[in-house]
Amino acid sequence: MTVAAGAVAVLVPFVWMLGIAFRTSRDLYADPARIWPGQWTLHGFTAVLTQLPFARLLLNTFVFAGRATLLLLLFDSMTAFALARLRFRGQRVFFGLVLATLMVPFQVTLVPVFLTVFHLGLLNTERGLILPRATSALGIFLLRQFFRQLPRGLDEAGDDFVDGVVATCDAVAARKRSGKRIGLSFDEWNVWDEQRPSAALASVDAAVPGRLIEETYTVLDAVVLGGLLMSLLRHSDRVRIACLAQLVNVIAPIRTEPDTRAWRQTTYHPFALTARYARGDVLRVEPVAPVLSSPTLGDIPAVDVVVTRNPTTGEMAVFALNRDDTALVSLELRLTDAPTTRVVEHLVIGRGDLTATDTRELPDAVVPRPNTGTQMTGRTLSIPLPPAAWTLIRTEPVAT
Repeated sequence: MTVAAGAVAVLVPFVWMLGIAFRTSRDLYADPARIWPGQWTLHGFTAVLTQLPFARLLLNTFVFAGRATLLLLLFDSMTAFALARLRFRGQRVFFGLVLATLMVPFQVTLVPVFLTVFHLGLLNTERGLILPRATSALGIFLLRQFFRQLPRGLDEAGDDFVDGVVATCDAVAARKRSGKRIGLSFDEWNVWDEQRPSAALASVDAAVPGRLIEETYTVLDAVVLGGLLMSLLRHSDRVRIACLAQLVNVIAPIRTEPDTRAWRQTTYHPFALTARYARGDVLRVEPVAPVLSSPTLGDIPAVDVVVTRNPTTGEMAVFALNRDDTALVSLELRLTDAPTTRVVEHLVIGRGDLTATDTRELPDAVVPRPNTGTQMTGRTLSIPLPPAAWTLIRTEPVAT
């Protein structure tokens, strides 16, 4: 009943407005509250169409509303995304000021807006009409709430994100008939869990600022970062530079304290190994693997593989990720065009306690561990991938 009453309350004014459009002036003045016309007429419609440039007015409305809406979506979405996803000094104060503008009556801003448009020389122009409506505090608020409800995996999934940006760049280039191939730059990227106490922002207004997001990374963080590195390698034809966010202490792979030596965090190891051994060409790999179901990303392959080959030495580096946190997966690589090779090294980060960390008391609690079970049979390389683990296998040609 409540829903029906609400629907009637909303619809009645529209029905009344429609009835008025077909009433004569005498009928309307005789009984303004009556919804249904006593005498039907089209005089109101003919008067609007003949006495006013109705088509031009309608076109102006679409042009004005369309351009204002596009600017509103552009600026409000960028502002809302920054307020919902990024962390910066004065974020809450800025958002509070945005909300405070909602309490200012529109009539109060009429004179300041008019003076601003006048001094910009935009009076009686289309831009002067549209620009004051290019952003909205209510739009920023609503979009911020929308972005906050989205799972972070949707905007942090490495491959999908890069593919989307590349597709956009290529679409623009095709539209402009440009032969330029745009390279991408990542500034900055890293693993950061804002829900952990170590990731909290300290007060920056204190006389002596406290520690700022000195994230303590776990084995799981190292595995995730290794997967992100693989995504960057796979897109190295377009990603020209990718800067890791921070190096020491602040969401960084290295930690320090005043009274002890620096130590390496868990995320240091996949970063260092990839930087050291990913050389030459990234080979095309098309793994066939079981599928895992993700609540944010849908169905994803349980195994990810990237292979690099140094054309000078013939050495190869196989980077593999097993996303399944319960089952060991056996990976088989058929090296069809490679010379006879042998395994030089097999290192694993993962297995066991995924919450383990490196600390100043135990700086080597989590380090890459040698693994066994890798076999080379002819040109087929068989690799056991432990659950929830990042793996590096290095091979080199066998001298003949």
